[in-house]
Amino acid sequence: IWIGLSLIPSFIGAGKFIITLGLFKIMIAGAYFGSAVLIYKIAHKLRFRNPLLPVVLYALNPLVVVEALVNSHMEFVMIFFGLAALNFSLRKKQVISWLALVASLGIKYMTIFLIPVLLKGRTWLHRTVWLGLVLTTAWIAYYGFQPWYILWVLPFVYLLPPASREIKLATLFSITALFWNVPLVLSGDFNLPSWQSRTGYIIIPYLAGLVIWRNFSSLKKSI
Repeated sequence: IWIGLSLIPSFIGAGKFIITLGLFKIMIAGAYFGSAVLIYKIAHKLRFRNPLLPVVLYALNPLVVVEALVNSHMEFVMIFFGLAALNFSLRKKQVISWLALVASLGIKYMTIFLIPVLLKGRTWLHRTVWLGLVLTTAWIAYYGFQPWYILWVLPFVYLLPPASREIKLATLFSITALFWNVPLVLSGDFNLPSWQSRTGYIIIPYLAGLVIWRNFSSLKKSI
């Protein structure tokens, strides 16, 4: 699916690198904005009191902005079709829902965790998100970590109830994942240490964020 989609900007670019690069970036940016629209529609269908909240959490997340509008990862096209599958499923359009999921899986297999919610309905959304988190964790343990792996599940986490602890923890982790690039920024050396060594650049700010979060929550309660 991705090869088929990538033929469009490649053909229009006619071998001109800058034009082709710009067209690829436009395509990923389109998937990014399209995903934000789908998140709003799904949140509205799920009867969120404020359906714009998950859109803001997603679209303005620093990791999402960097990986979509700067690095232009193909993950966002996969996410777009995955969200489309969920959106059509909630609207009882099962055939087009499964076609959208097949398109998502045809780009990368990681949205396979959406199958339960397409089969069982919205009541399985929470369990589906946790299945995605487990699969992503297993992949990282097997293959290694990259910040954009978090994007496989993050948009769907934001479709959980707004007060969910998963939203707070996933948002904190997505922001601290950007610290993964600290060695590169500081040294300018592309011969980076192993991903296991670099996880310290994520763990330290993540733990610091947890401490700040807990203290801030305690402060709010005391006030």
